[in-house]
Amino acid sequence: MRWRLLKLDIPYLVGELFIVILGVSIALAADQWRQSRNSNDLANQYVSRLIQDLDVDINRWGRGSRTDNYR
Repeated sequence: MRWRLLKLDIPYLVGELFIVILGVSIALAADQWRQSRNSNDLANQYVSRLIQDLDVDINRWGRGSRTDNYR
């Protein structure tokens, strides 16, 4: 009876190990995808703000509203 408790079920062990590894791999991939998406969103925000700032600067220079006092 004691021998039966110590006997390992190798196919069951391999199956459980595969399920755990698969679950961890999916979780890591999902986390990496989320971080990549957040990084891309942040980069897009920076680019849009930069474009807005450049438009404001171009409009200021086009109207001739210089702020220097050298004239």
